[in-house]
Amino acid sequence: MHEPHVVYYASGPLSPIRAMAYRVVNISGKVRLSLQHACISSDEEFRLAAITLYYEAYFDIVRNGQYTFKIAEMHKKYGPIIRISPYELHVIDPAFFEKLYRQEGRWDKYAWAYNGFSANGATICTAAHDLHKARRLPLNPFLSKAKVADQQDLIRRNVKKLCDRISKFSRSKKTINLGAASSAFTRDISTEFLLGRNYHSLDHEDFDVGMTNVFQGSGHIWRVTKHIHWFGPTMKSIPVGWIMKVADDGTKAFFRYLQASHCSQNDTEKYTKDLLASAASSSAPDEKAPRTIVHEMLDSGLPPAEKTFARVFDDVATVTGAGFETTASVLRLIIFHVFSNPETLQRLRSELASATAQYSDPVELKTLEQLPYLTSVLMEGMRLSPAIASRMARIAPDRELIYGKWRIPAGTPVGMTTLLMHTDEALYPDPMHFNPDRWMDLDVQTKFKVDKTYALSRKERGCALACNLLFKVNLPATGSQGGVLARQLRDVNWNVNGTVRNLDSPAARALESVGVRLTQGDWDNNEALRAGIAGCDKLFLCLHPYLDDLDRERRQAEKVVKIAKDAGVKQVVASTSLGVFMLDNSKASIAPDSFMAKHISGKKGVEEAVKDGGFEHWTFLRPAFFMANFLEPKVNRYPEVRDKGTWTTSMTAETQIPLLDHVDIAKFATAAFRNPERFHSRAIGMASELLTVQKTLDQLGDMVGRPFKAIFMTEEEIAAQKESNVFVNSQVAMRFMSDYIDMGELNAMVPLTTFKEFLKREEKVVKETYN
Repeated sequence: MHEPHVVYYASGPLSPIRAMAYRVVNISGKVRLSLQHACISSDEEFRLAAITLYYEAYFDIVRNGQYTFKIAEMHKKYGPIIRISPYELHVIDPAFFEKLYRQEGRWDKYAWAYNGFSANGATICTAAHDLHKARRLPLNPFLSKAKVADQQDLIRRNVKKLCDRISKFSRSKKTINLGAASSAFTRDISTEFLLGRNYHSLDHEDFDVGMTNVFQGSGHIWRVTKHIHWFGPTMKSIPVGWIMKVADDGTKAFFRYLQASHCSQNDTEKYTKDLLASAASSSAPDEKAPRTIVHEMLDSGLPPAEKTFARVFDDVATVTGAGFETTASVLRLIIFHVFSNPETLQRLRSELASATAQYSDPVELKTLEQLPYLTSVLMEGMRLSPAIASRMARIAPDRELIYGKWRIPAGTPVGMTTLLMHTDEALYPDPMHFNPDRWMDLDVQTKFKVDKTYALSRKERGCALACNLLFKVNLPATGSQGGVLARQLRDVNWNVNGTVRNLDSPAARALESVGVRLTQGDWDNNEALRAGIAGCDKLFLCLHPYLDDLDRERRQAEKVVKIAKDAGVKQVVASTSLGVFMLDNSKASIAPDSFMAKHISGKKGVEEAVKDGGFEHWTFLRPAFFMANFLEPKVNRYPEVRDKGTWTTSMTAETQIPLLDHVDIAKFATAAFRNPERFHSRAIGMASELLTVQKTLDQLGDMVGRPFKAIFMTEEEIAAQKESNVFVNSQVAMRFMSDYIDMGELNAMVPLTTFKEFLKREEKVVKETYN
């Protein structure tokens, strides 16, 4: 029998917001139930969590936000996956993190949790996948690492002001509130960067501490409003002056701060309205005026309904708030621990002094990013102070999720908690101890992002000012693989450089619209390559064969690889060919001097150039037969299929064609870039689905609305045409391609697209090709 666990109300005075919420809850009879002074066994507690939201409400409201830690207790007793409400599951296994918080596929947020913020127009609070993606798109370039890095003058100016204020306190022997000072510092930077408006919190005698207190107290309102949806909007609507007349002393003290906050908010509202009016009425924008997130939203392709004041202001309020308070919380924690430990302080000062003596003053950001101990201190601070301490549930609306032996139905909210992962004893011994040395044995440029602090790089958009952990990637931009990959990487907020022949082409302009930085030129233009690759950490290499010179691809790869290595690129992902596996396979019967052998040798030469390049990480993606071969313009290679509805082939009726969606190969490239260790030195056979020839044609026919038939050549016919018909030769080899595909492994890596799903997605092109 389990030991009984007594549940009781927390002792001690309630904060004003908690007290008010407690009164509202008691009046409405929402939470109290029979929990007060009840003796409930652990198993009964677990059942309560599974049958009612009131259990969570008790820990949120009465116990002041302790449900996260109650969840941790339940995991210790019941395992890595548990039900925490009638509707929601929670997982605490780090191996599941990449599967749940991946970018591929459709993911909704859990609206119940976000409704508590009472900011339905904000991107961060948008639950629906498509709407969230549309709202986020205009903000991506503005919050990119390159854009943030351009604000060094703004940051240094405020650093100097903060240091001057600290010096004055030191000379006067007065006590300084460094917590409020940290908030004032980050607030002045973020509001000027995002809105072009500085509220001069650093100039206030008390560093505008009221704003800090209000933001730190807002968590109570959110937790209550999750359970009582009218509470937050009602609190916003009550006149502050009226509350000041009737409330007790504790509540009055809080609302004095809130009143000051309202003045600031009213000013921000007015300023946002002015920006909207100015942008809407001006045909020739003022080039000297600062560019703001309001301009980005207004100039975007969002529909008019998404550009109303109410919608835009929700984004302004949440992005600016997230931009400073999350950063300030990290700074406060780091300052406390660094100055509490003389050894840590001395090591950090010594490293910074060495950098100052060696490099220019002020030290450039790119230099600071290379300092190992400074980086380790920052990493440890972000580990212990994640932007969001609560869980962030996601929903797969159109598919079930698999966790171990459990199948999670589509539409089920599943969450993981950053704070619990960052304090996992299995990953971080003595997890609550601030220990920068735990990071000193890691490669600063890669391990930070993919091994231990995986959750840091999944923070919401508002934290871009705090810890922009993005890579910069160069790729050929407007090809089918490169273009899709560019969009996927921009979706996860990475900086992307691309090389294109024509900057004015529709494809190039479409990529520029999502924030891809383009350089004009091709991959034979050394200067264009150097300009495009400069500053990049990673390279996607996808070269195409030249029919009149099949060795040119290898030579081109060697040149690109050298330029990339000289530029400091650390990882290369190359798309080559599944045929490289088969070059020495006697079953495939690839004649040494045949066109196919020379073509595959060129691809092998690309891989050898990359392997010999000395990069820290490399991966080869080896595609076989693209689904897009059945559509314009590639279907011109198979005119018989389009014009006659037949496909005469040297494959057999049993041959499994490794069909590949070009979107899926981009997913694999993204996965490799995000987890270089896992994919290092791998050559992976690529396919989205294995289908026989006739099955492939049947599915095509179902979409087109007419039958297609496979005609299989006899061995005599094959022998007669093998030397003269390159397609006959290659299709004989295709009989064996499925031997190099591990569909189980591929499905475990990324969500794959079936041929039916591809045809449905490309329905318009299918109809244009065949009708």
